[in-house]
Amino acid sequence: MKIINAFGLAVVVSLTCTAQQREKRRFGPPTVWGPVRTLLVEQAQIIDPNGELSEGPRILLQTIEYNEDGTRKEVNWYAPEGTISRKTIEIYDPDGRLLEARHFSGDGTSQGRMVSLYDSSKRLTEQTIYRSNGSIANKITFAYQNNQRTHESVSYDQNGAVLGRVTGTLDLKTHVMEAVRQTPNQIEKRQSSFTDIPEGQVFQEKVNDNLTQRSLSRPLGPGRVEWIEYNPDGTVKSQQRFESQLDSHGNLVKRVRFIKDKSGDFHPVEVLYWTIEYYGKS
Repeated sequence: MKIINAFGLAVVVSLTCTAQQREKRRFGPPTVWGPVRTLLVEQAQIIDPNGELSEGPRILLQTIEYNEDGTRKEVNWYAPEGTISRKTIEIYDPDGRLLEARHFSGDGTSQGRMVSLYDSSKRLTEQTIYRSNGSIANKITFAYQNNQRTHESVSYDQNGAVLGRVTGTLDLKTHVMEAVRQTPNQIEKRQSSFTDIPEGQVFQEKVNDNLTQRSLSRPLGPGRVEWIEYNPDGTVKSQQRFESQLDSHGNLVKRVRFIKDKSGDFHPVEVLYWTIEYYGKS
């Protein structure tokens, strides 16, 4: 089977390529294209022990295995010493809707599961999170009207008593989410939005009308993107850049993360490697 190395990072970046247009995307995160069988993720820090930048040792972070039609996905996360720390098994329908996610500890002990339901229009209507003993920890219900989706999320203790409630509305056209969280001790109002601008895309979040997060993601050219995080007063909190390469399927083959230092220069700090094995390759 064909083995391809790649770098990946937990940052959403839009990369356009012909492979993405002709091949089917695997269900769920991360974004991978084509008949992927296994994905192995490793991380290496950029170190400077003797005044010269070099990669440190690779650390295994995650492995993912898909069945051939992509409706079953098994994800393993690893502790620094290389042992499995937790595992998730996800089941999808043939159209890519998540039906169930089962969670386990590193030794295989059940840690609960999440079950999703859909209406006749194939829209998500309910998600229920169960504890390992079968009791309900959280339930979210969704309803749709025109371009809006409303939801109510209720969390419960082991005995079924309500711990908290969140109600919210998502505008499916403007991508603005508004939610109110209620607990016995407080009420919290939260608003978040993604806005497309000529430079890129802005994410913003407010809690009780106070700005808490604001960031800008903007492309710098093929395979290059910049992510800027701002303080509430508008000053820059941090600035990072990512450089990526893609394989013939449209999947990452290399991504390096750079940060801007006090002198204004960008320097590499981290690399994530992907090793992808495809079905049907020899």
